[in-house]
Amino acid sequence: MMRVLSTGVKYLDDIIGGIPEISTTLLVGPPGSGKTLLATQFLVAGAIRGENVLYISLDESAQEYVEDFRTLDLPLEDVYVFDAVPAVGKKEIKPFREISIIAEPTKVKFMSTTKKVLEVDVLTLLSNLKSVFDKRRYDRIVVDSLTSLKYFYTRGLDEDASSHAFVNFLRMNANSSVIIIAEDFEDLSVERASVDNVFYLRPEKDMSRVYLVLEKFSMPHDVYVIPLVLGDKGFEVEERFYRIYIGEVCVEEKEVKEIIEETVETPPEEGMIVENEVSPVENPESHIEEEEFKEVIEKVKKVEQKKKKKRKKKKRGKKK
Repeated sequence: MMRVLSTGVKYLDDIIGGIPEISTTLLVGPPGSGKTLLATQFLVAGAIRGENVLYISLDESAQEYVEDFRTLDLPLEDVYVFDAVPAVGKKEIKPFREISIIAEPTKVKFMSTTKKVLEVDVLTLLSNLKSVFDKRRYDRIVVDSLTSLKYFYTRGLDEDASSHAFVNFLRMNANSSVIIIAEDFEDLSVERASVDNVFYLRPEKDMSRVYLVLEKFSMPHDVYVIPLVLGDKGFEVEERFYRIYIGEVCVEEKEVKEIIEETVETPPEEGMIVENEVSPVENPESHIEEEEFKEVIEKVKKVEQKKKKKRKKKKRGKKK
């Protein structure tokens, strides 16, 4: 039987079952949509259980990563961090390949500001990571991000080919559940096809909710779009949506349809060109169809029927 790992998101495991132990997941979304937070919650859930979890930072320093979550109740102390951040400023069009790197992953609680400077491109990075994986098995790994890999680690190399090679390397060598973060403006068609799962984060304009769209998922599931809200410990599934899903709240067909329709993004206006983007609503797997409305409604009805039967049995028992 396939072992699954907790997502670390309140109520989400009850809906999707978790993430397979040996799998590769591409987590895509626009800047600021909460990709790093969602992936970090996944790591923390493992660290709490005593698992070895690794955050590979290709975007910001380890110190900046930890600082990002100071205001949230997220225990990062036992998360290993592999810090590989470009030493040059991001404003450089063609940055040098010199990066600041902690050659050995270090737990956050033992982290210092001392860094070893090495000249590293994607090939040397792969070599370093191969050594890291050989020394210790990690149950969960997050790579943040594929976009940074393309821009800062492929000078003199083909960006797309390097990106594909990096993803395949992780699939072949990590032997764990890997989440790879990427920005949605990238052309990720090849990566989408090669990984096991593709999750897309679509925030509302006011950031009151973020929708988790399961574009591609290897686990059995009956919901494709899940609204998330921000709590003290990070993202959690919107309470009302969850209560409806498990049947604790009985609603009419019209209301169920309205709730789910809220999660479907309005298509671009006619004539609008969206470059290098695959909208989750264009993917048949992530689109909410009429049949799915009926399935949700049927599920609610079945739960209500079971409750009625239980109440009848109790009444009969009291009469006897």
